[in-house]
Amino acid sequence: MTAIEAQTKKILKELKSWCKKNRGGPGQVARELEVERQTVANWISGHRTPQLAHLSQLERFLEKKARGE
Repeated sequence: MTAIEAQTKKILKELKSWCKKNRGGPGQVARELEVERQTVANWISGHRTPQLAHLSQLERFLEKKARGE
């Protein structure tokens, strides 16, 4: 597994966990990243993998939410 694949897996695991804890999570993520809610659902389910640019946005989103913003 490459470093990018490992990082992707880690981010998606955190995303799935965050969405589970926060009702309406996929919709909130979709609005923040300006993508369709179904796109986020596909990332969470493993049907799709986010592009590198979206991975960076996801990482920033999750960091922001971890700080309580």
